[in-house]
Amino acid sequence: MDKPKICFLTTVFPMEAEVVEQYFESLSKQSYTDFDLVIVNDGLVDLDSYVVKYTDLNVVVMDAEGRTPVENRRLLIDFAYSNGYQIAIFGDSDDYFSASRVESSLKVLAQGCDILVNELHMFSAQSSTVTAVLEPHFERHQVITFEDLLDRNCMGLSNTAVNLSRVQLDSYFENALNLIALDWYLFSRALLDGARVQFTDEAVTFYRQYGENTANLIQVDKHSIERALNVKLQHYTKMKEYSDAYVARDKAVQESINNDVISSEYINKQIDKIILPPLWWEIPIIEDV
Repeated sequence: MDKPKICFLTTVFPMEAEVVEQYFESLSKQSYTDFDLVIVNDGLVDLDSYVVKYTDLNVVVMDAEGRTPVENRRLLIDFAYSNGYQIAIFGDSDDYFSASRVESSLKVLAQGCDILVNELHMFSAQSSTVTAVLEPHFERHQVITFEDLLDRNCMGLSNTAVNLSRVQLDSYFENALNLIALDWYLFSRALLDGARVQFTDEAVTFYRQYGENTANLIQVDKHSIERALNVKLQHYTKMKEYSDAYVARDKAVQESINNDVISSEYINKQIDKIILPPLWWEIPIIEDV
């Protein structure tokens, strides 16, 4: 049986040299190395120096040419389909990965899974604490269902691998280029269309934490609640076009925003209810209070 053609898809942008180095180093040390690293360069001036240094990686570079971050993702996904890749593994360039990331992805996908979700460990430069994100919610090899994604954005474009011959991610981009949580939308659509999704903790994405990250661990305050509710509202409003499961959620979020739930009383209730620091999607809407 022929080996599948594999790509590792990422976007790079201006960031500290140490961060870029950590990313390339983790890919260079993968236990399975027969893959193409496909990069959209969104302004990293010295990218060529890393390509030259890590000659063991087969790197393909495309220029962002003024595209938005969502358009960059679309460029990567379109490239993968048009160039005959069977497997796409997603990873952000400000993250790094366990040495088993590629090999574990291939192993599980070969067993009939359409999309693999691997564990996330969140960390920041300001803290030595590393937080396991998904292990508290999912068991090893657990099948992830559409219902699991209704309220949780646990499948990102840095901890997923996709069998492109069985999932048409490129078909979901129509009217989706303005979405904040593009990953949540793409994988929700795939699950609605019957994709079989599985979780593994045998591979880890080390997810770098910034205050502006959509899937960040957050402190509960007025700004974080407003932001979480607005991301949820955009997602539910779009997804209710495809499933009635989102209609009530969309209405509840709109009521949360319109009824001034961003009050001190509301915030105090959330602090009492949530184990801090939560992920942004764990901020409840008004019906959960």
